[in-house]
Amino acid sequence: MIEQDHDPLPEDLARHLADDAEREALGAVWQALPAARPRPAVAGDERNAMWAAIAAATSPAPVAAGDPDAARLLRVVRPTEVTRAPRSAARATSSVRPAWARRSVRAVAALAALLLVSTVTLARPGAWNEAYAPRGESRTLLLPDSTRVVLDADSRVRYRSGFRGWFRRASSRDVLLLGSGYFAVRRDGRPFVVTTYNARVRVLGTAFSVDAWEREATGTAVHVAEGRVAVNGAVAGETILGAGERAIVSHEARTAGPATTVAADRVAPWRAGGFSAIDEPLGAVLPAIARRYGVQVQVADSIVNTRRITLYVPDANADRLLGDIATMQGLVLERRRDGYLLRTP
Repeated sequence: MIEQDHDPLPEDLARHLADDAEREALGAVWQALPAARPRPAVAGDERNAMWAAIAAATSPAPVAAGDPDAARLLRVVRPTEVTRAPRSAARATSSVRPAWARRSVRAVAALAALLLVSTVTLARPGAWNEAYAPRGESRTLLLPDSTRVVLDADSRVRYRSGFRGWFRRASSRDVLLLGSGYFAVRRDGRPFVVTTYNARVRVLGTAFSVDAWEREATGTAVHVAEGRVAVNGAVAGETILGAGERAIVSHEARTAGPATTVAADRVAPWRAGGFSAIDEPLGAVLPAIARRYGVQVQVADSIVNTRRITLYVPDANADRLLGDIATMQGLVLERRRDGYLLRTP
């Protein structure tokens, strides 16, 4: 027989044998295992007798509660022995749903959740989109209904994707405006509504401009180039405007003022590089110039902001506009490195 090296008896086995002679005997068997060859099959009676002897010799003594090694002690069971579960355990097992039933329930729940999420996703209103024109620039965009919008400098407009409402197309096309914008509305059978901080402008198909600067003295001003619009303030009542008319919803009144006449070329002239003001205070005109041309404009005396002015310049720039205003108002214009200053002589 060829001797083979083998690892020594594991400590996990040796520690459970209190007698040194037993450990040595088991160690000898352990070392001889690598050289063992399979034994030819034995008869059934002999095999059962062998299993009985092994079971009697290896059955462990009772394990004390809390013994950390209890999990390592294994009881050798004869292959012919059949262990029967108690009736109570059998009843508990029979009450458990079959695996296929549990899988079916989970599949139905997952499908229901998917349908719910899909329905909410498809039915909810369109997400809000926002377009912005930075200081010193204007921006042109098309809304989902092909309405064309031109935003003045430092202005923004918000609208829902596709003008979509809950479960269907929205009954009206609503946009929110902060600043100045010109709208060429495309007819599609639904009202088109522009909402500002203090007014609502409702149309079907027309072209008009809206100026809405909450921090300035004017309020929301609406100028109509084509068609008709209805202007509402926070208080009940509305003013109907036709082509060539304008109205203002002031901060204080919160209702639309009477319609006045305005020339068609004065409606949002900034789209073509022009500038106009119609009986407006300098406190509203000067900030508009600062936004449109991206410059700083200051006044030495705040009383200057209350002066009113009307002017129209078809091809304007900041130097020309402020020079004309200074001449008309009897002011001195100073050009500074950081912008302009208007002061009294």
